[in-house]
Amino acid sequence: AEDVALLLSESRRCREILAGLDRHGDESSASPFARLPLTALIETAAEPCRKDGVTIYYESGPALGIHESPEPLVAHSAEIVHGLGSIIENAVQFAHSEVSIATSWTPKEVEVTISDDGPGFPAHILAVIGEPYVSSRKGTSGHMGLGLFIAQTLLERTGGVVSFGNGIRGAVVTVRWPRSALESDATWAEKGADSGAKMETAETGV
Repeated sequence: AEDVALLLSESRRCREILAGLDRHGDESSASPFARLPLTALIETAAEPCRKDGVTIYYESGPALGIHESPEPLVAHSAEIVHGLGSIIENAVQFAHSEVSIATSWTPKEVEVTISDDGPGFPAHILAVIGEPYVSSRKGTSGHMGLGLFIAQTLLERTGGVVSFGNGIRGAVVTVRWPRSALESDATWAEKGADSGAKMETAETGV
């Protein structure tokens, strides 16, 4: 009975996530030519995750050794907002007092690292984190691990690669994209007037 109740709860959660993605997708498609700095998109993802007693710190700039590289300008992506938001929310829930979001870029790659000062990921599940029904909280809060699975799936759809690990003080999640993958949607939008098919791709975000 408990397993069935958990499955029903998680299926409702999945429906809510899909409905939210559809809603945000409609909002972003209303202005397919709009671009915004990547850090602004990340702050949009983090804003709903704020929690009393936990401070979110931001750090951004070109990667070490890269002196001249402008910040990527990207199209609004509901997948990125929800994917990063789920990871940030997870970090905030486990943090003792702080979460750090570091964003860096080169002419070819973009990296976002989310870390917290909590207990970190248990060693025995590190190899399978991101798979469905794998969670360090299973048995305590009824969480079945679908949140990180869905986040990873959404971010991979945008061209990202997600890795999980532990730092000196807590959990560390890193997302890397080829810079071209993040900027391509915006490029398609700019060229949309010349191609109906490309405009449709920019509007749907797929």
